[in-house]
Amino acid sequence: MFISTKINSNTSHTGSYNIFYTAQDTKTIIKVTCCIKLNGILRDVTCHGYLSEAIGREAKLRVVEQTVIARPCKLYANEFEYFFCLDKNFPQRVRHGYMGVGKILGVKRDSSHNIQALLLRFPAQGVVRRMRRDRRINWNPEYSKTSGVMCIDRIPETKHDLKELVQNHYHLAALRSQIINISAAGACILLPDFGGLKSLSTDSGLMLYIISDEFSVLDATYVFLCKKVGVTSSDVIGTLKLRTQFTHELNLRNSDCCLNWVEISNCGSARLERFIHNICSDEPEPTFPDQI
Repeated sequence: MFISTKINSNTSHTGSYNIFYTAQDTKTIIKVTCCIKLNGILRDVTCHGYLSEAIGREAKLRVVEQTVIARPCKLYANEFEYFFCLDKNFPQRVRHGYMGVGKILGVKRDSSHNIQALLLRFPAQGVVRRMRRDRRINWNPEYSKTSGVMCIDRIPETKHDLKELVQNHYHLAALRSQIINISAAGACILLPDFGGLKSLSTDSGLMLYIISDEFSVLDATYVFLCKKVGVTSSDVIGTLKLRTQFTHELNLRNSDCCLNWVEISNCGSARLERFIHNICSDEPEPTFPDQI
């Protein structure tokens, strides 16, 4: 989960470091979503780039990638939203992310009218987030034999109950869901929209499972109970994106027929962390975490 607090960007210091100067010095990738004119029409555009020429709250963003968002504008003209994450060594021993809303002072384009640079004025106040401690990867279905997330009415109590739930979910295509990204502490998932799913106050039971290619069934199976910590719409009609936190992990080495669920809310899953490290080591961590 994130811990959010206000920061005063008039001084913009974290310890003795100015966050914008630090972002410039470390060549940190900055994500900026802005509303500007393209071919005479206001459009929302997402740009990624690096800061240069930072002076106080003003800086130039040298754009290396841009994407026009296919939606009606949600921002005001010449307004931008930004996000960047500083490495844990600058200056604390934890990672922090910075976000807020500012003004575009100028746009530099090339001969093809592509955006080369944006002159930005950052806000006097922004928000700092303490970032998740665990590595998060984009999920690829090829990482496992099968995986999915389901809403459950009750927590399965026996291995037979669990087997039935997973088999039914796997064979009924209409109930299939998608893991978007995952860490040892939680996952962002895609689920069919239904009544109550949007409300964080409605604690719908969620269970995530992964069956990998390990020879031993006990080593190959990962099952978690989850709680919602964020909900947003998705680009897929009739679905919602959910950010979830793992609350319990199934201990399959329990010899009893009854299932043994271990509480992991505060520590995440060491087994899943090893799986991510060993199996998914080539997958880059998303530059910008889900902000939902």
